[in-house]
Amino acid sequence: MLNNILNEMKKANAIVILTHQFPDGDAISSSIALKMLLGDKADIVIPSFPESFTFLPGSDVIKKASDKKYDLAIALDCANLIRLMGHEEYFKKAKRTIAIDHHVTNENFAKYNFVDASSPSCTQILAEIFRDREPISKDVATCLLAGIVSDTSAFIERNVTAKTFEIVSFLTSRGADYQYVYENLMQHCTKDQFRLKQLIVSRVVINKKVAMSYLTKEDVFSGTAIDHKYLLSEYQYIDGVEVVVLFIEYENAVKVSLRSRNTDILNICKKFDGGGHKTSAGCVIPGTLENAKAKILKELG
Repeated sequence: MLNNILNEMKKANAIVILTHQFPDGDAISSSIALKMLLGDKADIVIPSFPESFTFLPGSDVIKKASDKKYDLAIALDCANLIRLMGHEEYFKKAKRTIAIDHHVTNENFAKYNFVDASSPSCTQILAEIFRDREPISKDVATCLLAGIVSDTSAFIERNVTAKTFEIVSFLTSRGADYQYVYENLMQHCTKDQFRLKQLIVSRVVINKKVAMSYLTKEDVFSGTAIDHKYLLSEYQYIDGVEVVVLFIEYENAVKVSLRSRNTDILNICKKFDGGGHKTSAGCVIPGTLENAKAKILKELG
């Protein structure tokens, strides 16, 4: 399968790279890295992404939309066609399709699928695929490292193994600066981001072993993309708390992000066409903030 995927990438004349709605660091970083590896024949189409990722080299080439015709569409870090949300048209119109992912819930929705659920990030998969096949530049290495750091919260979350650190060592040997990546992902904070942190913390409610908070659509500046991971971390590790939930309201839907210590929250998110991992998952629920809260609370018991 991998040889088929590499052959399709090589022979394609016009490629579009896509990822899931409300993209996180792994989604954005893997998209940029693959674009760099494929060159000018590839475009990245992401309608909106958090400005906190603009430090990534190559982030300025991301397109909000495109009217080009593509013979190959590649979905990264996305478990199913539904989660592409707004990108389906590019995927469906392409002559051939590829999906590269690390979610256990992946539905093998492309013609060619490469899924490694044991990997902590899509960027690690790309690093493993290309490290011995293509020259890895400093910029590519930086993006790949950023995706790994982002999706593992700097190596403290799921599926981090000796292989992860081996890949990180390789990427730093290719010029990626871990301190630079860590500071931008885990420590850098704009005034607007700090304001959101204040709001999140002030609204945290703890009910037994569940801690919840929220942002309204007025808080998030008319639909500006938000990196939810750094917001969840503000109350994720409270003693006695088993599950944390963050609701972010947009115009017609609510993005719900959940984290847990041991509880299987993936099954909850799957009920709302969401996905992720057993202890780190999310979904999008149409309607109001109160509607989303009620549905999630019912599932959590």
